[in-house]
Amino acid sequence: MDEHLSAMCDEPGWASVADVIVCRRGCGHRALPGALACHPGALVIARSAPDGVRLVRTRWGDEVCLTGLDTWMAGSLAHAWLVGGGVLRDLGTLAVMVRVARPSPGRPGDHGPIPLVVRPAV
Repeated sequence: MDEHLSAMCDEPGWASVADVIVCRRGCGHRALPGALACHPGALVIARSAPDGVRLVRTRWGDEVCLTGLDTWMAGSLAHAWLVGGGVLRDLGTLAVMVRVARPSPGRPGDHGPIPLVVRPAV
């Protein structure tokens, strides 16, 4: 289990101490590296691309594109994967099943676990 703090990139106070930064369109950060520079405590940053793909980048420049997840969930998954010893690029080859009991657990500003099942894609 991984516990971390997620925050929107333009969220005063929380973004400066967050482990995961979520950028929404129009947040002012065109490039993920620039946004990470503004948030030195974050391990990963995630944002949506116009085609619905979620781009996730680490502080070291590794990137992966994920589909089928909300942006905040893609960032949280990447953080949990990395601190558990995984390699970010491997996430793009796995199938992720989300088991959500409440409407919005794990969203920035909310609390609660996000049960995820990660398996090799068939």
